Amino acid sequence: MKTFLRYALFGVLAVGVFFLVGWWLRDTQPEQVTDMPWQVDVDAEGRNTVFAITLGKTTLAEARKLWVREAQLALFSADGAAVEEARLEAFFDLIPLGTMISRVVLTVDLNGIDIDGLKAHVGGREPSSTGEWRYGVHPDDLPTLDAQPVIGVTYVPIYVRLDDAMLVSRFGQPLEVVEEDEGRKRWRYPAIGLEVLLDARGKAVFQYQLPPRSSVTADLTS
Repeated sequence: MKTFLRYALFGVLAVGVFFLVGWWLRDTQPEQVTDMPWQVDVDAEGRNTVFAITLGKTTLAEARKLWVREAQLALFSADGAAVEEARLEAFFDLIPLGTMISRVVLTVDLNGIDIDGLKAHVGGREPSSTGEWRYGVHPDDLPTLDAQPVIGVTYVPIYVRLDDAMLVSRFGQPLEVVEEDEGRKRWRYPAIGLEVLLDARGKAVFQYQLPPRSSVTADLTS
């Protein structure tokens, strides 16, 4: 009985993965599903919008209301690093986007924020996998941080394996493909502010930033 249930579960998962990947290749019907990673709009000022987030404009508070899961906020900073190298991330785990379950990390603009003050309010830190220190966010600092714009989106689809043909079918030919270590490739689409890191197993990480031509520089909240 246990063996039967195991194979039945495997079959359901296999059908589910087949269904999800099928959305990447489906071109015969009009696009009706929203929140897919290739649905990127760029406005006249060069701001790109993906997953209902307009980089350089949508605030952290607005982004945190988009999904039902709570964001895990963390400040990352290395010893001896310049203040401007610190970054604030909002991590959302296992959220449904389009037809896929995904992990999303938002990078928040820290221009004009007292980084040392953020660290002091928390009073503690822990090491991270990047070699930086990870700090939490004190509740008293949240209103200030909530008003800051989101300037980057990292998107990781779960349970889906992609390949070169799938990326080309949805995004077109990239400006370039950079070969990296361990069989990874970095697909660059600067016109929409996107880089896709694809490994040999088909696991992909999508990184969205403001396109290089964007006129949104000094005042990101305008």
